[in-house]
Amino acid sequence: MMIEGEIAIHDLRGLMAAIDRKYPFDAPHYPVLAGANPQEVVAFGVSHEMKHVDKSKGRIANETEKVDHGGQMDLVKSRKAAVKLLVSALRTTSVLGMDTDEVAAFIRRELAE
Repeated sequence: MMIEGEIAIHDLRGLMAAIDRKYPFDAPHYPVLAGANPQEVVAFGVSHEMKHVDKSKGRIANETEKVDHGGQMDLVKSRKAAVKLLVSALRTTSVLGMDTDEVAAFIRRELAE
């Protein structure tokens, strides 16, 4: 699958760049950032992404809680929420100033433990 006609989704660098382009943390998108210094933008960005993480976690919890009561979880809703978690995680790494090489190095170290 391609994003914007050029970037293969298996390419972490391209995927993170596409996410950054689609979801910029700037004053036109978030008026509260008008006049914010770089540290304030980072703090806002991380906080904002954590809100998205909480929303996605809540959607998945809602679906799995149905199973606790004898129902069935909606896999389509759960998968969509899981992908949104991934997008938020990658967006958070970017806001924190991590490039794809650093993200990949952290993942490699985590998997080696």
